[in-house]
Amino acid sequence: MNYNEVAPRFRSRRAYINEWQKEAANIASRGEHSRHEMLIKQLISKGGTLYDVLGIVGRLYTLTLADLRYQFAVSLSDEKLKTEEIHLALMKYFLSAQVSFFNFERQGFISQSGEDNRMRPTTIFFSGQLVAFVAVFANQNFFHNCVKFVLDQFDIGAVSGTEKPLAPLFMIRLAEKFIGISPRDWEVENKPWSVNLFTEEPLFAELWQHWDTEDMELIHSLLIQLANRHTFTASRNNKDGSRDFAAHAEQYPIDLHFIMRLREWRGLANPEIKHRLTEPPFDRLPEPIETIELPDELHQVMKKTREVIPDFDAVINAAKTRDWQMLL
Repeated sequence: MNYNEVAPRFRSRRAYINEWQKEAANIASRGEHSRHEMLIKQLISKGGTLYDVLGIVGRLYTLTLADLRYQFAVSLSDEKLKTEEIHLALMKYFLSAQVSFFNFERQGFISQSGEDNRMRPTTIFFSGQLVAFVAVFANQNFFHNCVKFVLDQFDIGAVSGTEKPLAPLFMIRLAEKFIGISPRDWEVENKPWSVNLFTEEPLFAELWQHWDTEDMELIHSLLIQLANRHTFTASRNNKDGSRDFAAHAEQYPIDLHFIMRLREWRGLANPEIKHRLTEPPFDRLPEPIETIELPDELHQVMKKTREVIPDFDAVINAAKTRDWQMLL
């Protein structure tokens, strides 16, 4: 497919903002956000079982997804990117993913038939989104740690799903290439990610070869096509929509900014991209946050986790094959 224009039914920012403002008002009227926070505090102070710990993780996950969409909607309304708030939401998500990594490895079982019946805690879709958002909103150390962690999730079989979200898969594979570690053999397994990515999406073949080119005219053309592609695969109004991007990224060109961030880290200039998706506040890369103070809530979550599960770190260290570290 040639991505020479924006998807014809891609909705306006105003329509997206209006929808989210109504949804946010409904959530506020039901007290969902405060209720989740209250339950997390109760579990931290009183919980004493593995079930309690997983409850904390589940609440963190739920709050993270709500927070991300809320922060992007507010960013659009205010025309000011909520960089620090988005970074904190990503840290909560990453921490919950790391505890889920433990749970998958420790609590999983193999049935008598030999079928693996473990609950997969993540998907290609969310793994790719995590890698991309950490690149754009965090820093290189966090990014390298995140990429290695995500690759280990694939290796232990913790990734599920039957769909083939091509953009998230492409971003994971380009991240793997960027940090310079030995690549997985992605296409040998009979899995959803075992696709010929570059045949399925020729634009990704071009970007794979030229993402770090110094030819500004070439990279400009490729990034415009990438932004147009985003409107086809992020829009709920298009036939193939809602497959490559989460709701909070519908109006945010995370795939475009991901490529631009990697180029920036390589010391390469980025072209100016004029597009519906790059209107303020998304007209430039956010300033990366090198250091950030983690909220006490996250420290308390991990303190409770290790109290309830004394062998938590031992299980994590035995399962991982790459040198990623726990966030806390």
